[in-house]
Amino acid sequence: MKPRQLIIIEGEEASALALVAQLLSHFDTTTVLQAPLNIKQVLGKEYSAVVYNTYRGLDPDLLGALGGTIIAGGVLLLICPPFPQWLQSIDSFNQRITSWPYQAEDMTNYFLQRFIRLLIESRFVQRMNTDEQYNPLIAPNSQQLTIHCHSVEQESILYALHPSLQQNASTCAVISADRGRGKSALLGQLAKQAIAQGMSVIVTAPSRLTAQVVFDHADTETGLVFHPVDALCLQQPKADLLLVDEAATIPSNLLKQLLTYYPHIIFATTVHGYEGTGRGFVLRFQQYLDHQYPHWQAFSLTQAIRYAKNDPLEAFLFSSLLLNTAPVLDTEYVGFDCADCEVIGLSSAELVADEDKLREVFGLFVLAHYQTRPKDLRHLLDGMGVRVVAVQWQDKIIATALIVQEGGFDPKLAQEIYYGRRRPQGHLIPQSLAVHAGIADAPLSITDRIMRIVVHPCLQRQGLGSLLLTHIAKQSQVDTLSTSFGASVDLLDFWQQQGYQVVRMGLHRDASSGRHAAIMLRANNPQGHALLSESRQQFKRYFPIALTEPLHDLEADIVTKLMPKPWQDTRYHRLNERDKADLFSYTQGCRQYECCLLAIKKFYYHAQKKAVLTSLDEKTKMILEAKINQGVSWIRLVEQSHLQGKKSAMRFVRESLKQMAESGE
Repeated sequence: MKPRQLIIIEGEEASALALVAQLLSHFDTTTVLQAPLNIKQVLGKEYSAVVYNTYRGLDPDLLGALGGTIIAGGVLLLICPPFPQWLQSIDSFNQRITSWPYQAEDMTNYFLQRFIRLLIESRFVQRMNTDEQYNPLIAPNSQQLTIHCHSVEQESILYALHPSLQQNASTCAVISADRGRGKSALLGQLAKQAIAQGMSVIVTAPSRLTAQVVFDHADTETGLVFHPVDALCLQQPKADLLLVDEAATIPSNLLKQLLTYYPHIIFATTVHGYEGTGRGFVLRFQQYLDHQYPHWQAFSLTQAIRYAKNDPLEAFLFSSLLLNTAPVLDTEYVGFDCADCEVIGLSSAELVADEDKLREVFGLFVLAHYQTRPKDLRHLLDGMGVRVVAVQWQDKIIATALIVQEGGFDPKLAQEIYYGRRRPQGHLIPQSLAVHAGIADAPLSITDRIMRIVVHPCLQRQGLGSLLLTHIAKQSQVDTLSTSFGASVDLLDFWQQQGYQVVRMGLHRDASSGRHAAIMLRANNPQGHALLSESRQQFKRYFPIALTEPLHDLEADIVTKLMPKPWQDTRYHRLNERDKADLFSYTQGCRQYECCLLAIKKFYYHAQKKAVLTSLDEKTKMILEAKINQGVSWIRLVEQSHLQGKKSAMRFVRESLKQMAESGE
């Protein structure tokens, strides 16, 4: 196979586009892509030439995705200003990863500085400027598109899995590969083979679009159906074989549920990809399989389908986007002693200047958080208010934390946030406490949110996480320290041991973790203690009531751990000033029903005792009774009341309570 090319075209945008048109004038237009803004538009596609115009912003995730679509002999054309000018330019993509009050022009360009340096250092990258004419090295690609190509590796795995699918014993297999190795195509071929044998097959993935390649290669009109993973866990439709594509992007607790429902299940995951890394998945989920399913099978695809082995374009993108990065090997920790460790801060400038340190830090994030993407590298290097703290042993980074400063809003903007009129970008903790927990002054305080914390797997449970958090607390000059994560008893125990307390539980399961998110605070000064005290008081009031509706599916062990002791049911008490504020913000359309549930139940309970409630028409009373007293879901309420949909039902309840409140009820 012919190698692929990366050509940089430097110059004014219009001139660069004109040169690109000249360079690609002899190409088949159906095999050329002018890079879109949405990754989903390129899933499963193949091109002989891709044009990426960085004048529209450099999205690292999109760049990584585009590299995987180009076939052997193809070319990636990157349009950019001359390098010195590019370094001084304002990249529009930065606006997507910055927080209020910063703008794109406030951000640093360390990511771009490193990217340009790697372009200059690479012998593979070709540079052109708009003064140059037609380059004979760029010629129409004679390679054939590979949509139905089968590799030797694919055939080998098909052969290996064929007997197990016909046996009564359960089948559990994991197929891992870098992007472009044909794992989704292999799932399609497995589906085709199973259907031909009379088996029913279900495929699941993060989305139906993600699974399209599986359907393309199954090449069948019947026998293969798609179900979202959450629907599978709830409805458990029968199937002889379940195929799970991009398993690393699906919460592991859902994958574990699927294993209990389906006797034949095959997972496929990307090891290094723009949508998140599978290295953390490989580490943790496969450890679970070792314990629970000792006879599970592991397969890997190493040979790219669309291009040759050791492809230089792939190598460059993996290196520049750190798609293939990893922490220091376990074998290098022989003789480890925690007493020899040092906690250090690492600035973006230091990380860019030390490629080994950058790879070690980012490699730990990749290993621990399998939603880590290339854009996270850009946020790490250029995010305003973001900083890195790390534990170093013998010049190796063995643990690290990523911290971002949030809050510090002025009183007027804080009020706008509380009433739902403004949603400044970023600032997760202050805005969640204001909007969801009803703590109006929360945005005034400043918090250091620990976004991520990770210890190398072979050195865990040796106090390194505590060492990091203790250092962060001593160095912090803000009101509170905070964190948010998918709640489990183990994680709650860890953070509580560090002095953090739960102040809110998310009402919906997080898409990446599959768990309800916990927000925890640790006070750092008198103002922080006041916020923590108010937040804890509100949590203790609201949490038991939330368990009756939005948190009805919260894990029992978490409920036991967090349930206030002793607990007094306050839903029948008279409304206090906080309840009145919650009710007002709800009826004015500023906050959600679920966030003001206690105040709504109190209000309605006392309204029932008054004769005026009898003046409501029967339909209104039926709807309010079903929702407020019986706690039926919005979907069920729509079915019972024959309203036009969920939004209509939500609007009806809000307006009915507003009228009651305004009439003195």
